Amino acid sequence: MTPQPKTKTIDDDAIRAEFETFSKPIGKGKILTHAEILNAILGNIEKIIDFHAVAGLEPGDALPQKHLIVICVNELLRQAKENNLDLTRKDDFIFAYNGASWNEFSRETVKHFL
Repeated sequence: MTPQPKTKTIDDDAIRAEFETFSKPIGKGKILTHAEILNAILGNIEKIIDFHAVAGLEPGDALPQKHLIVICVNELLRQAKENNLDLTRKDDFIFAYNGASWNEFSRETVKHFL
């Protein structure tokens, strides 16, 4: 008896969610400057982050500074993606997508932003 080929099922909800992600206007509908990209990300970030909850720790447990930094960067990247913006690192450089093209941020701009 020959084995039957496996059939793949299509997840309608996953396709719909992906479509909605890619069909949202980039940068809230316009091409943004670098300053606007950073402001758009920061403007939507929650002012209070429960670092212990995110790290899976109990209140009062020690939380090393490097974990705080990672949590902050992950939150910034999450906010960027939610706004159809993007930040990425290539080698030692940071780039931002402004809705039309990738542009490099200066090291000083990134330090100030973070």
